[in-house]
Amino acid sequence: MKESVVENYVKEWLEKRWRKPVHIMHDGTDVDFLVQQFHLEPNFYLWMTYFEMIECKGTKSNVHRAIGQCLDYYWSYGRIPTFLAVPNDYKKLETLERVLKFFDLPIGILLVDRDGKVLVKLEAKGKKRYFKLFRNEKGYFVNKPP
Repeated sequence: MKESVVENYVKEWLEKRWRKPVHIMHDGTDVDFLVQQFHLEPNFYLWMTYFEMIECKGTKSNVHRAIGQCLDYYWSYGRIPTFLAVPNDYKKLETLERVLKFFDLPIGILLVDRDGKVLVKLEAKGKKRYFKLFRNEKGYFVNKPP
């Protein structure tokens, strides 16, 4: 299964999973999604919530590199749940799961089948992160009060 097919199925799954209004952002040359929610307060505060990050890979993708990317996302976004989505026919799935469990890595595994179903094979560690941003004199949101 191609990476782009995995990406489409994961995006559909995310849209069904998060009934609240959330922003599903696709970023970078590789396929990854950041699920986030914004709340604008009347006094120019913006609450931003990060829910999870997902790196999608196809059957022939380099999953070893993706593990490093997932660890970077986990750390960079404040230890939010981070998943690696792979097709359910990925040949080294058992090895991938054993490595993640043996080293107690915070990465979860999503399995995507050819019918578009997405299954959480291994839960990700982490929690939602909240950020309070302030509008500065130029109208931009920054992480410190003006």
